[in-house]
Amino acid sequence: MEYIIGIIVVLVLLFSYSYYLRRNIYKQVDRLEGKKIEIMNQSVADELAKVKQLKMAGQTEELFERCRKDWDDIITSQMPKVEEMLYDVEGYADKYRIKRAKQVLQHIEDYLNVVNENIDSIKEEIMNLIMSEEKNATDIQEVKKQFKEIKKQLLAHSYTYGDVFEKLETSLYESFDQLKNFEIETEQGNYFAAKKVLAEQKRKLEKLQNQANNIPRFLIECNTNIPSELEELKKGYQEMIEKGYHLSHIDIDDEIGKVKALLEETLKMVHDGEVSGVEENITGMKDLIDGLYDIFEQEVEAKQYVHQESTSIIYTIQKLSADQKEIAEETSLIKHSYQLKEEDSKKLTEIDEALERIKNQYEQILTKMQMPNIPHSLS
Repeated sequence: MEYIIGIIVVLVLLFSYSYYLRRNIYKQVDRLEGKKIEIMNQSVADELAKVKQLKMAGQTEELFERCRKDWDDIITSQMPKVEEMLYDVEGYADKYRIKRAKQVLQHIEDYLNVVNENIDSIKEEIMNLIMSEEKNATDIQEVKKQFKEIKKQLLAHSYTYGDVFEKLETSLYESFDQLKNFEIETEQGNYFAAKKVLAEQKRKLEKLQNQANNIPRFLIECNTNIPSELEELKKGYQEMIEKGYHLSHIDIDDEIGKVKALLEETLKMVHDGEVSGVEENITGMKDLIDGLYDIFEQEVEAKQYVHQESTSIIYTIQKLSADQKEIAEETSLIKHSYQLKEEDSKKLTEIDEALERIKNQYEQILTKMQMPNIPHSLS
């Protein structure tokens, strides 16, 4: 009797566990059925309707047909397939094929996730197309406005661009001609291609704007300001030479040649419409010129300093000489009346010798200063 009861208990437990497993399978089926319905209720059809409001040609028509076909395939083929698999799961559950039911459930889960990703991709393509059309409509107005502003700037100040004006004007109208391609692509429904054309011309116009803003200033610097500064530099150098300044350590022709070489290179850049790097070149040329003026100033300051110190040294030497003479006379008188210690006599001799060395050194310095090729700043 106890044996029979034990068997009954085991059977009840097995039935209860099987019932629990089947019930869990049915819950999973209901959940995936709900997920399938959510997919079918997504607003892809509404998104496709928005595309139909655009120019149905070219890229737009191709995208619409591809997305519509993919959506139709999901609704008419993939979702019925999911429905069949869910039905199979229920059959497996009814037959207590729990392991197989779980395998199919996992496959359905993965399948629906892939379908969801495909739908997201469809929506993203549609959104990108619609946004491209909207952004193109806005950007083309900005680009046209920029074109007009550059054209107005070039024409109003054409004389400030010199022979670069024709190149800038040509580039401007080439860009305008390319904008016609934007209109053509848009009319043909190729909004992505139109966006690409617009982006390219926008970059070109920004470059033109930069050229239009800076080239007049660069031309003034290269054609007027820097050449004028070079002339002033050369004139200042010559005046200093005439005033007796020693500037042999400066090869003025070589230094000016460096500036002129850089100036020629910079002018070529400007005439070619390449403004990148011009600012740095102009700064470099001005730094070279300022550096030479700094050397001139150092020489002026050095000469003033040498002159002041020379006067002071002469006065000091003269005073020392007078003091030496006075000491020598007093020493001579003392020698008549007293016997000087050998130590004192030695000190007087050392003083005479030291003073003589100072005089000799000064004479050497004075001779060096008077040499025509020795700058005071290097003395």
